[in-house]
Amino acid sequence: MKPGHLTRKQLAACGLVGAAALIGGVVFFLQPRTLAEESGKPAPASKQPPQGNWIRGDTDEKFALVAKHLRGFDMTMFETGHRYIDLYWAGKDGNWEFAAYQLDKILQTVELGIERRPPRGASAQPFLKTAVPQLKEAIVAKDGALFEQRFTALTAHCNACHAMEKMAFVRVKIPETRVSPVGP
Repeated sequence: MKPGHLTRKQLAACGLVGAAALIGGVVFFLQPRTLAEESGKPAPASKQPPQGNWIRGDTDEKFALVAKHLRGFDMTMFETGHRYIDLYWAGKDGNWEFAAYQLDKILQTVELGIERRPPRGASAQPFLKTAVPQLKEAIVAKDGALFEQRFTALTAHCNACHAMEKMAFVRVKIPETRVSPVGP
């Protein structure tokens, strides 16, 4: 790796940290103002707006700006991809609690993505209604062979969904490299 370049793992961590920071700033900015703030007194240091005071306008304009920064389904897929890799290695390691956790988070992430982008919902239904529950059965059974079979089916569902969304060039494959610090 060249000096000054980040690894995929480091980029993924930066993306998740950045998203968490953005959401924290949004929560702060959309909270009702305190009496001290409304009276013109400066807010305590912990209540200062994010650097640059970039979230401006009325409540609707603030929500629109935050929605723009949270973006569309691509951010949903970014998180899902990271969790997909952790899910695979958790199952391979027999870390069934972590596998269940990652599968639940994938389900939640995709459902929230659909909430933001409802037109994506139809193509995601086979993944949500078939692949996820079937993989969950393998995790609950703590069956490594069944997990591998169902994970392969989950991967096929990912690719089928991408094809339905005219994103077939996004081809998901079984992970070959562990990128998470969580291990056996």
